[in-house]
Amino acid sequence: MIELHEEIVERSHYDYSRGERPSKEDPSNHIFPPFDQLYNWSHLTPLNKVKVIILGDEPSNKPGFSHGLAYSQSITSKRILGTMNNIHNELNHQFPNQFPSNLSHGSLVSWTQSGILLLNIIQTIPRSTGTSHQGIGWERFTQVVLNLIDQQGGSDLQLGLVFLIWGENALNQINQSSIPSGFLALYLLCFLLGIYSLKEII
Repeated sequence: MIELHEEIVERSHYDYSRGERPSKEDPSNHIFPPFDQLYNWSHLTPLNKVKVIILGDEPSNKPGFSHGLAYSQSITSKRILGTMNNIHNELNHQFPNQFPSNLSHGSLVSWTQSGILLLNIIQTIPRSTGTSHQGIGWERFTQVVLNLIDQQGGSDLQLGLVFLIWGENALNQINQSSIPSGFLALYLLCFLLGIYSLKEII
């Protein structure tokens, strides 16, 4: 896994010290999320604590938003992106007391502390093009992570893991992993159906 990580980082031209393309000072060449936040998903939700997995597609290429968690925004972000608004609106609809209508930030760090792994399938994106680093190895890396959770992780493997799948890419990623279909409590949810199952899971 370490070798795969190093291979991907080399292909994405990350500079370990600056989180941007080496020998370039043009801010348009910056890569998001910042390198020191790239693996927040694993630091905040260790694989042996995972109860729920939410797979995102890719991070935002807007400065100040991505911080290594799928769908989540840095708490210092100046505005709330549309996807985060959609998530919050559904939560507010289902649980108005716990999720008031006025959203003050887009951070989902509190979710990670409840055992929810927020993992992007493709984990880096350059600011300049707005096109994620698809095809450089992140898809394979995500497969390794999912397989590790299947084999060694999860807070209680006897109860299984719950996947909240929003989108075809996430579903394909699960289907390509080694996780047996009978092992999962698999929920195919979208914003129209709401995400009420979260309360029961955590």
